Amino acid sequence: MKNLFKLIIIFLFLFNNLSKAQPVISYIIPDIGTPNLNTYYEIITRTNLVDNFGTDGFYLNNSNDSVRVEVLNPIDTQKIIFGPIVVSWEGRMISGQAFINPDVKPNSSDWSLLSSEFRIPFRVFVQGKGYSNIDTFYIVLPQHLGDISGINESVIGEGQLGRRSRRGAMIIDSLILGAKTYTISTQDCDPLINGSRGNQGYLPITILSRGIIKGTSNSRIALDGGMTKIQDAAPGGGGGGGRFYDATLLGNNNGDDGGNGFVSGGPGGRNNSGIPTQTNAFKNYGIGSDSSGYSLNGVAPPIKGQYEASGGATGHPFGRSGDPCFDGNTCEQTGGYGGGSGNKQTYAGGSGGYAVNGGGYKSSGGQVCGNAMIVPLAGGSGGASGNPQGAGTFSGSGGGGGGALSIAAPIISQVNFSANGANGGVGNGNGGNGSGGALLFYTKIDFDNSQITVNGGNTSPNAASCGRIRSDSKIWVNIQPLTPNANPYVGFTTDTNNLVPRKFVLSGKKPTNKNLKLYIKPESGVWQHYGDITSSASSWSQMISLPQPDSIFYFVALMDIDNPALAPYEQEPLAIFSQAGANIFLIDKLPHLVCDSVINARYFKCENFPKTFFTTLINTGDTNLTVEFQNQYFIKNNQGFSVISPTGYKVIKPMDSVKIQLSFSPPNNNFSNFFSDTLVFKHNDNFTTNPWKIALNVTLDTILLTIQNPNDLKPITPVYDGLDTLDLGAVCNNQNLQYDFILQNYSTNFININSIVFKNNYFAAQINSNLMDFQEPNNQQNLKITLLNKINTGPILDSMILKIDECNNYVKRVYLKAFIEYTLLNIIGDGNFGNVDMSSQKTRIYKIVNKGNKGALINDLTDLFLIKNGEFKILDVSPVLPVTLNPNTDTLFVTIQFKPSAEAIFSDSLFVKSIAGPNSCENDSSIELIAKGVTSKIEVSDDLLDFGLSSKCADIEKSVFIKNLPNATNDLIITRRAKITGVDINNFSISQEPSPIPYTIKPGDSVEYFVRYSGSAGGEGMKNTQLEIYTDSPTDSVIIVKLQAEREDLHIAVNPPNFIDLGVVYTGFDKDTIVSLTNLGRLNQYVIRILSDNPDLSVFPFGGWL
Repeated sequence: MKNLFKLIIIFLFLFNNLSKAQPVISYIIPDIGTPNLNTYYEIITRTNLVDNFGTDGFYLNNSNDSVRVEVLNPIDTQKIIFGPIVVSWEGRMISGQAFINPDVKPNSSDWSLLSSEFRIPFRVFVQGKGYSNIDTFYIVLPQHLGDISGINESVIGEGQLGRRSRRGAMIIDSLILGAKTYTISTQDCDPLINGSRGNQGYLPITILSRGIIKGTSNSRIALDGGMTKIQDAAPGGGGGGGRFYDATLLGNNNGDDGGNGFVSGGPGGRNNSGIPTQTNAFKNYGIGSDSSGYSLNGVAPPIKGQYEASGGATGHPFGRSGDPCFDGNTCEQTGGYGGGSGNKQTYAGGSGGYAVNGGGYKSSGGQVCGNAMIVPLAGGSGGASGNPQGAGTFSGSGGGGGGALSIAAPIISQVNFSANGANGGVGNGNGGNGSGGALLFYTKIDFDNSQITVNGGNTSPNAASCGRIRSDSKIWVNIQPLTPNANPYVGFTTDTNNLVPRKFVLSGKKPTNKNLKLYIKPESGVWQHYGDITSSASSWSQMISLPQPDSIFYFVALMDIDNPALAPYEQEPLAIFSQAGANIFLIDKLPHLVCDSVINARYFKCENFPKTFFTTLINTGDTNLTVEFQNQYFIKNNQGFSVISPTGYKVIKPMDSVKIQLSFSPPNNNFSNFFSDTLVFKHNDNFTTNPWKIALNVTLDTILLTIQNPNDLKPITPVYDGLDTLDLGAVCNNQNLQYDFILQNYSTNFININSIVFKNNYFAAQINSNLMDFQEPNNQQNLKITLLNKINTGPILDSMILKIDECNNYVKRVYLKAFIEYTLLNIIGDGNFGNVDMSSQKTRIYKIVNKGNKGALINDLTDLFLIKNGEFKILDVSPVLPVTLNPNTDTLFVTIQFKPSAEAIFSDSLFVKSIAGPNSCENDSSIELIAKGVTSKIEVSDDLLDFGLSSKCADIEKSVFIKNLPNATNDLIITRRAKITGVDINNFSISQEPSPIPYTIKPGDSVEYFVRYSGSAGGEGMKNTQLEIYTDSPTDSVIIVKLQAEREDLHIAVNPPNFIDLGVVYTGFDKDTIVSLTNLGRLNQYVIRILSDNPDLSVFPFGGWL
């Protein structure tokens, strides 16, 4: 019996604001295009990055769209044009068309040999997420394959049969096949990714052919699974699970690796069957399109199980691989989405699913994945391995999935195609079968005489799903889908129109009762909706009108998908593209010359010569215009005209232009009033006057500008040319001073006033128009001169300078003078009243003075007031209003009182203004007033410190704390050091107090004072004094704590009181007597020792408490 192991694998995914993460491109397929051809592409992101490319839907892909595919470098917009896009699969896929400009000339058909300008970096923008990582699209020439029927090779994509791009695609000129089977190369086609990153040869293959693809009745292109090993998939398919071996006592065989593919199949291995001398062992994962058997977009291969049966891999970028077995006896796994799952002892592995569910015990067959449109391009899936039971037995490996091929050509004829899944291996527990792959055919003209198979493997007992077929073809003749139930999905086409007139009829094919949407982009314009095809017929047509001036147009058709499926693994886009459903339209080309035939110019004689002027020659045609400037000439050739540029033979591209730069200088310093000549040159526009002639006329003018008072207009004469000084009189600096004058142009031509400046910037000027006519009555306009408010001085003088564009050395200068008066009020005083207790008020006097040079008129209390007039009040104004404050001499006194109404901060502003009058100017000033209403809230722990009764030797310390209560509205400040006052100050001292001083006590905080009492000073009796603590409290500026103590000295009564009579004591004898000591005081006393000056006298006890 096999050992049973249970393995619990926990995956923990931490997604933090994933919806706003930078978009990720995993790969684009195909990744190549060629000039004058569209490429239908698909951009795929990581399989788990839902909403990576934003919301599913359609986007025009213009610069203002919220989701768009764009090149990184602006210069590349002329090389590759990305068309409208569809986001699908919950934001994990973008599909669209890429067009290569017909004028691009790549240097190679091998992507790896391209110059840098043909390696196009691109990215995806998603609103709210920003830009994705950068990927590369390659512009190549078609590979020359042509007739390969005589070449003794049969693997397309290697050797003499071409090379796949980094993402597995090929663009070829044409393909003529021999009577044999051709396969697709699985060589790693991306050397830019380190070999440890898998093999991109297992990506699906796209083949785009500019010409016909043709073979014989025996020609076949095969993308069948199992061609190398049973478990290997064809490019685009998922690998099958490797088989397992049940060990014997002596046998040491092993199973197989997982199958190679887009995703690797699960590894097989050896089960030691419980034999101690044998070991359990796994073989390796196969090769995937990324490292460790993963797909290039992160689809995981089947996990390792318990040496029983391995899972098959999915071939779909948004599918899921099958599961292995963890228990040989009870294993009944559910199939993945595509990949088959393992089963219990001796049972066959589940077969791969695709178009339908794969077969398998219970539900171990792979489930349906993908959609009928084959969007995205994906192959079949691998089957799971069987589960052997018995010493020395092998199970069968799972069959690899069929590959995925997208092939496009104008005509595909007499070529057979297959993308069959591999049969599972036979063994003790057969391998599950690989499912059929995907075949997509795009032909704008004809698809004929072909046999198509996308069979699933059918090793007993569980057949795999068939694959999928799609055909977007104008004509479908003698096509034999040989796979039961693989009903081809029919797409749509447009015709082969490329070189077209500006109006023509476009046609195509589509399924009946399906709608198409048409979009177009002129080369210089943006993508726009062109029309809809809504007829129920399968053939359709649309009149196309291509406007000037563009000669290249890009065209895309989309087919609506009705009620697209939303199931997680079977999602459908809301619309699909087709490689056969897009066009590049090139206009039949003729040049067309458009240019001025007459140029009139006027200059002033005061200007500097020579003068240059321009005209533009435009080619509005569709092909190059050639102009023979090398042979240009002037008919008179003596009027001072010349051509500066261009010179020589000039080629002008369609809708391009060239500037003709001309020069004029009066010949021989002849400044007469008029000069004329005609420029002549030839060109190749046969429908326009040839040679082309441009008549040139120059008039020379004089300048005269004047300024006048509108109330005193005078005729302009040789002796009077207007005012040269403007006297504006006296004015307050803040008065809205604006004077109107008349500016006149008596020149013989228009003039452009380019600046009016003032030397000292005391004034500003305004006119209605810089351009002035020279013909009456339109040759004059208002000139408004304004005093700038920043001026606050006495007499001022300035000069106004007018300059014109036409003559750099021309200056019109006018002088201005004025006397500026001003009033400047100033309020003197401190606006901060500080803290004011609720029980009191505070009064301050403010001075108002005038620092200007003209009086200040303060009329009444509408000119002198408090803004709020609440807790702050004006008590007195002296002198009484109205009053005029003469500059720098008079003072107005204002008395203001603050009385708080609450514990809070109050503010107001004292405002004063002067009104304009004959002796005053407007001015104002203000000062901010601020005060705080407070209530003292102080707690003292004791108002008396009683040190009690003690002896002369007493040394006692006590403390008292001061607390600023939590509901206090302001800080309490200890303003200076505490002091002990009173009679017995020598007995008391402050041993500790707050530091430094002043000291701030916040509401809720407290401080502690320590006082020491010493009984040594003075005599016996009561000791009284007090501790004084000084604060900024309006109500408790001095906090007093009384101090008292009582001293008691020694009071002892001795009995007998005076002497002790022992009587006669004989020598050698002792005699005792008793002496009594009585404590007459209130304090306990301790007798330390009793002394005697007679050594024969001894006392007992030596001491003690009394």
